[in-house]
Amino acid sequence: MKRFLTVILVLAGLTIAVYFVRKTPFFLTTANISESSHLPSDKSDFTAKARQAAETRRLAATPRVIAPVEKEKIPAADNRTNHYRVIGNGGYPARIVDGSGNVLLEATPDFSIHAVTEAPDGAHLLVNSYPMGLIIDPVSKKKISLPEYPPGNKKLGFGSWDWIDDNTVLGVSGDAALVREAGVKGEDNNVAQTRLYLYNLKDGSLQEVELDGISARVFSIAEVRPGGHVHLVQEDTAGERDLGWFQVGGK
Repeated sequence: MKRFLTVILVLAGLTIAVYFVRKTPFFLTTANISESSHLPSDKSDFTAKARQAAETRRLAATPRVIAPVEKEKIPAADNRTNHYRVIGNGGYPARIVDGSGNVLLEATPDFSIHAVTEAPDGAHLLVNSYPMGLIIDPVSKKKISLPEYPPGNKKLGFGSWDWIDDNTVLGVSGDAALVREAGVKGEDNNVAQTRLYLYNLKDGSLQEVELDGISARVFSIAEVRPGGHVHLVQEDTAGERDLGWFQVGGK
């Protein structure tokens, strides 16, 4: 009798577990990120802390498919004044300063700074840096470390980030032709296929972007304009080929 009851309880437990698994949305990785203290004030152990934070990003299971946009519908370029700039050689040493010369962020030997741009609403700054990009609130000085790599095997590190809207940035990564250690010289020529990802500031999620109508496997972003309009080109031995404009809107 005891054995019979044990079997019944085990089967009931399995039934409940299967029910909850089927009801739970699927993500390749779990856990949202938070703004934070991934950047210690003394900048010690920066790379390790930021990499650990990046591992908590989640990748949406369903990619967003984007179709081309007619050139006539592309808005004019954004010519707003950027109130922040990078002083230095675009790497290390370098620092980000505001219009009054106040230092917001400094590079270190293991953290280089290359460019800074303001969100469309001016509430946050996007820092293109290495080994990972940053989002900074210039008022509170809080920082969010962007992912260093997208989830998956044989992925290259994110090479650049661009604003799409006030709460979304677009990152460029790709599949590696060969498995190499990150940072090895020649990694830029090791791309089997370029991949684009949307990163959402509100929930810390990544969503891959699939571009409809593009046969080119390797390409780059030539320009980003308001409304999430992205101009793509392909560079090869024959020169630069225009792949057209795509509207990659945020969530």
